[in-house]
Amino acid sequence: SNVLLHFQARRLALQRDIDEESKPKSRFGQWDTAHFDSSDKQMKFLRLMGGFKKGSPQITLNSGQLNTNMALGKEGQRTLQQDLLGEFERAQNRRMDLQNKGAGLGFTAPSKKKFTIDINTRHSVRFDD
Repeated sequence: SNVLLHFQARRLALQRDIDEESKPKSRFGQWDTAHFDSSDKQMKFLRLMGGFKKGSPQITLNSGQLNTNMALGKEGQRTLQQDLLGEFERAQNRRMDLQNKGAGLGFTAPSKKKFTIDINTRHSVRFDD
């Protein structure tokens, strides 16, 4: 039983290696997974990034395997946009809630006194020798 499991695991590992080697290599690095609405937009972007020349043949849009160094796909872009919008709205609500209250270190409420003493003014006369 152990030998059979070991043999199957080894066979699966070899099959994965063969599949990886037979995959077409990435042509544009991390930008392979970026989502574009049309191939024209993708071509323009790649030309602007310096990875593609105008006279080169047309490319096809594909969705590659997501890697940490790869650009976000369409679903990843949508999720990121929603998360950022949610954080922005929470920050705006927090700002509105704290606008009429004191917040932060060292805050003291304004005093109810009708007069103030300015400690920076001097009422003494200075004699120059």
